[in-house]
Amino acid sequence: AVFEAELMRLLTASSGPANVHMPTYMAHSAVKSDSAGTVKLAMSYMKGGPLDKWLYGISDEEHKTVRVDALVQGPLPGGRQGSMAFARACGMAHQILVQLSSVFVLLEPVAFHRDVSSHNVLLDVPIDPDATPHFSLIDFGLAVRSGSWKQDWRSSNLAGDPRYWTPAAWMAFAYGFRYLQTHPKAGFQRQYVARIDHFAVGVLALEVVLALWRSPEDAAPGMEEVRAAWSTYWSLSIRMFQMFHTKGAQEVRNFLTHSQDEGVTSLADHLRRLRQALKAAAKQPANRPHAALLLIIADLVNESGTASWGEVPAMLSRPPESVEAALGASGTGDADRPQQRFVQPNHVRSISGAWCPVQELVRVSHQFSESGALPKSSRAVSTDSLSRLFAHRRRSSGYF
Repeated sequence: AVFEAELMRLLTASSGPANVHMPTYMAHSAVKSDSAGTVKLAMSYMKGGPLDKWLYGISDEEHKTVRVDALVQGPLPGGRQGSMAFARACGMAHQILVQLSSVFVLLEPVAFHRDVSSHNVLLDVPIDPDATPHFSLIDFGLAVRSGSWKQDWRSSNLAGDPRYWTPAAWMAFAYGFRYLQTHPKAGFQRQYVARIDHFAVGVLALEVVLALWRSPEDAAPGMEEVRAAWSTYWSLSIRMFQMFHTKGAQEVRNFLTHSQDEGVTSLADHLRRLRQALKAAAKQPANRPHAALLLIIADLVNESGTASWGEVPAMLSRPPESVEAALGASGTGDADRPQQRFVQPNHVRSISGAWCPVQELVRVSHQFSESGALPKSSRAVSTDSLSRLFAHRRRSSGYF
């Protein structure tokens, strides 16, 4: 919590009032108690409501039990699934990438968010239908220092919404981090270490397009193939997300390690087919106005992806041929070849949740530790190794 407060302070100091797509830090305090500590953080009010509530019309809690096909195909009462033409749905995703990229340009040198999801993005829709919707990224409570993450990832908790986990996170969850370290495809480890937020934002952008798109009435060549590939991938992700809450972490692990058709390798294959479908749709002349968006999404969810946050907004306005050239071989190389099943090595799972200092923010962490204002570890640690491995918290819903 102290790190979240100092992170928000630093981001606000770096951006000033210019960045309106994240909360502005106002003040914070830290007080020690007998067994733990309390951190109070004041931030600016952000207009709008959770994107997932706007899309689906159901609460965060209802997502844990609602029918998977209703979430993937819709419609749900009160939601907006299938409510927009393809061009307008792409326009919403376009704005998500442009607006949130401005946050990640500031954030990435300091920290990784690790909890990007449709629940942690706020949407403010103007009354004027021609006005631009406003998106904001919130809840930096699971962020980690990007400067030390390259060393700390092996001993840190998995975190965030499982629906937006990278394949590497599922590999680590099922088999341990050593499995990931020794995997013959180094791109999976790279994605987890350096592009964990890129992946989640890519999944989010595509979720928005396909949730809002009114098909097949508003046809777009190649996009029904994208929808079919997405439905397979997204349905599996939602099923595992719901399994966490209804049956527990061990049941999900058993499912992943014993399923021949829906294990970790299959998840990666589903993503590969999804990327291929996106790139094929981008080549359709009728989709040219949105081809750059489709190519960038494919890159963001690619373990060999290369697009940086600073490049994304400009790429979205460029011709698709230029985008393809800029992204290079990231979408056509080994990442999109069929995955070979990898036999897990013997390993020991690391379940530590340690926090490690980084240059800019270490001063504050040390200040509070030395003064006794907070214990050195401000997070409660469960005695259950499975609970400690999966550290996702939602303050508003009790999501652990």
